[in-house]
Amino acid sequence: MNYAKLNLLACSVFASLTYGSEETFEINTKLVPSSVMVSVVTPPAFALEKDENHLILWLHGNGQDNSYLNRKLKPVLEKFWAKNALSSLIVAVPSARRSFYMDYKDGSEKWETFIMEELIPHLRQKYRLKAEAKTLIGGYSMGGMGSLRMAFKYPEKFGAIAAIAPAIEPAYKFVKIKSMDREHRSVEVYEEKFGQPFDHKYWRKNHPPSIAKQNADFIKSSGLRIYFEVGGDDEFGLDRGAYFLHRTLLKNEVSHEYRRVLAAGHSDGTLNARLADAFAFLKRIGY
Repeated sequence: MNYAKLNLLACSVFASLTYGSEETFEINTKLVPSSVMVSVVTPPAFALEKDENHLILWLHGNGQDNSYLNRKLKPVLEKFWAKNALSSLIVAVPSARRSFYMDYKDGSEKWETFIMEELIPHLRQKYRLKAEAKTLIGGYSMGGMGSLRMAFKYPEKFGAIAAIAPAIEPAYKFVKIKSMDREHRSVEVYEEKFGQPFDHKYWRKNHPPSIAKQNADFIKSSGLRIYFEVGGDDEFGLDRGAYFLHRTLLKNEVSHEYRRVLAAGHSDGTLNARLADAFAFLKRIGY
């Protein structure tokens, strides 16, 4: 594994790349309090010159970091590569703590801006992706929420979204959320992201179902391909939020694929197979 510090503002390129393998590098940015570690894996026989290369940005869940790529995703990807599938898919995982991948209301951390305006453009340049090769995005739990938010806000930027167990609440207004659907998040966590006092309008602006409802026509016209799933026995009750999003998309006639996985929890032994299903979706739609 190669490690290098990379100054994003200078757009310098880590020269000693070993393609067809994993690398980790550090990006310095003024948008979040510290530098960001990013792990990237390229498939076997990867070549910069291939016109069909695509990037998927995968967002980890709470309590995880960029090592999620090597620990969880790479074993799944290797099974596809063994069958000569997903052979042009570049997978990147940034480390983002419990940021929700969003811009905080007080401006102290701007994760969404960092991802959209610095990280994705840098990765696209680094791997020489063609302008017409849309970025893909996905994630697990907190990362599922973050990926859905960005895909629904900027559907013209993404070719597809694949979210697993997204941590979203089943309501359009914060005051309508039942206590059982926010037990896993403290008041302090909400106020850190959405302001103190809590800004209800800012929460709606960053809540995937609310964005999907407001932005439905744009999402439909963009051609964004949507996949999300959740365990039917999710111990945080995230099946209720996923079903709420499913109903929102149905009501607004937004094409999507939704799965409620029976006998599956939030982070149990079913997760590897569910990750494989998400990447099989990407294969099925042509990546």
